[in-house]
Amino acid sequence: MKYVVMKTGKYHAVVLSCGGEFIKIRNKNFTVGQEITLPKHNYSSMVAVAASFAIVFLFLFSGYRIYSIPEGYVSIDINPSIQLAANRFNRVIDIQSFNSDGKIVLEQSKVKHKSIEDSIERIIDISVSLGYLSEDNHNVVIDVVSGNNNTVEALQNKTEKYKDESIVIEIEQTDEEMLQLSKELGESVGRAKAIYDYTGSNGGDINENKKKLENESVAEIKNSGKPNRQESGNIEKQSKKEEDISKNSSDDRSENSNNNRTKNNTNNNKSKNSRFENSNKNDKFKNSSSEDSRFENSNKNNKSKNSSSEDSRFEN
Repeated sequence: MKYVVMKTGKYHAVVLSCGGEFIKIRNKNFTVGQEITLPKHNYSSMVAVAASFAIVFLFLFSGYRIYSIPEGYVSIDINPSIQLAANRFNRVIDIQSFNSDGKIVLEQSKVKHKSIEDSIERIIDISVSLGYLSEDNHNVVIDVVSGNNNTVEALQNKTEKYKDESIVIEIEQTDEEMLQLSKELGESVGRAKAIYDYTGSNGGDINENKKKLENESVAEIKNSGKPNRQESGNIEKQSKKEEDISKNSSDDRSENSNNNRTKNNTNNNKSKNSRFENSNKNDKFKNSSSEDSRFENSNKNNKSKNSSSEDSRFEN
């Protein structure tokens, strides 16, 4: 069994069991706060009496202070909104309700000085018996602020049985920043986180949103602004349709651009061919004119020669 050393003396030490029992043992160079493991043992009545005096001494000095220091917080929101503070020994040392329903549940649960796991189980059972958990309202949101990573796992194991009762339990680990926000808003850690997330998604002032959402449960706040499956499907279909239209439009523009380039190339080729044909025609015309000119000049020369020859013969 595990114990925590609460006080050390020259020969003896006082340890505290996880069940909240103080025991006096022989001091083997223990230090205050040290966690030790001891076998189960039946201590004599004399030791028990001595331990009782030691308990008084501890509570007057260091023991009570150590026991009363909160090491973690666990909030549970159904519609009753409750928050528990636990010490290093996993014992509930402070309880707080944030609405009238939470106050009613706490009055009947009697969870102070019990373990966190047993306290949460007790609160859920009381909520079922009082009708706060039913077929219409079956959501439980639990938020944990603790340096002990085993707390979430321990709560998950403890609440596993409620799945058969169709109770949906959501357990989340959160941080000190959210704990501070919960104090500023005057809400449980779980509700403060839900309002914070809602404000991040929907905008607005967080204090105004707190007032706006005061009649909604934490589960309802967490689901606010989320589209249902049908809406989500419609949004997805519309998005795909717009994507197809955009793609087709892009393809049409690309095709038109290619057609225009083809037409331009064709026109350019026609223009080039036309210029080439005109050039050939001009060349042919020039060649023809040149040949005609040479032919005429040749005829003129021949005629001139013939005329000169005839004149010469006539003179002779």
